Amino acid sequence: MSLVLRPVGPFLTGAAEAPGELNLSVRLRERLFTAAAMSGEHRAALGDQLRAAFAEGDGEAAASLLVAWVQTWALASMVDEARQRWTQRPDGAALAVLIAAAEIVAQAKGWPMGADGRWPEPDADWVMSALDGARPDAVAQHHPEDGAEALGALLNLPVIQGAPLPLPPVVSIPGEALAPRRAELCGAVARGELAAVRLTSPPPEDLPTRLAWGELHLESDLQAQLDRFGLAGLTVNEAPSLAELLSPAPPGAPGEPMRRLCDVAILPGPPSALRAGRPRPTAWLLFRGPHPPIPTIVEAGRLLQALDGQRSVAQAAQAAGLPVQQAEELAEALRGLGALTA
Repeated sequence: MSLVLRPVGPFLTGAAEAPGELNLSVRLRERLFTAAAMSGEHRAALGDQLRAAFAEGDGEAAASLLVAWVQTWALASMVDEARQRWTQRPDGAALAVLIAAAEIVAQAKGWPMGADGRWPEPDADWVMSALDGARPDAVAQHHPEDGAEALGALLNLPVIQGAPLPLPPVVSIPGEALAPRRAELCGAVARGELAAVRLTSPPPEDLPTRLAWGELHLESDLQAQLDRFGLAGLTVNEAPSLAELLSPAPPGAPGEPMRRLCDVAILPGPPSALRAGRPRPTAWLLFRGPHPPIPTIVEAGRLLQALDGQRSVAQAAQAAGLPVQQAEELAEALRGLGALTA
């Protein structure tokens, strides 16, 4: 019996591998889209890259890496549930988490995005390890943009035609073709002959192109989803942003001694200052839950580091080199942010 390999793209739902099939999409999710990977190997890799960017004075790279690194705390608390829900059925909220996780995975691993531009394309070493010693005979292509051709070339395997994916019709065009084909494309969407349009290159900034792009989004219920999620977005009607899935941490309990409810890191930042070449020390409150990371002043970070559940605020103030009154005010503010509790 022949053994075929299914590429990562376009990251549709489903968990089981069909008989005679090795599904890299399933294996990638199960191995790299996990809380353990997010808080472990991905965070560590991003941290190494971030330190290198700081050392090289590369503010643009440091800003991007810092944003990714601090996001790993919230994503680690969300990705397992999102993966399980996405495995069972199309789910917009789960897809929003997974697309954010995909960017982390690609950045941590140094992998490019695949054919439809939204999901990481693993390198040969990872693919070989994911095969667990199996030797596939071919790569099955189920969609022109599922990455089968690149995977076949990577492994020197033939590409065969698999069953087409059950997706609404989409056409791929270069960005400069959008305005000249405006009437044709918008008409096809309005008649239900086309669900959305994927641009294979950035569109020009001219007015006709912007008008065509706007009209296309008005005509198509799925265009915005395709833009955000690639082909996987065609399976969900709507999806929140990751920011909409995050909520502030609940306030801590008053009293003493106080202990931390989050991790804290003091790094050059914030991202905007890194990009401008004017970084300053910034403390980050990093919650192990679905809560956004919070940048704050260094004094707050030093106080948090000193509050270990044993010291009073006054004792922590002395350890952090802060006036007691300032420490008391900071502790109350941090408690309100959910970073401290009695």
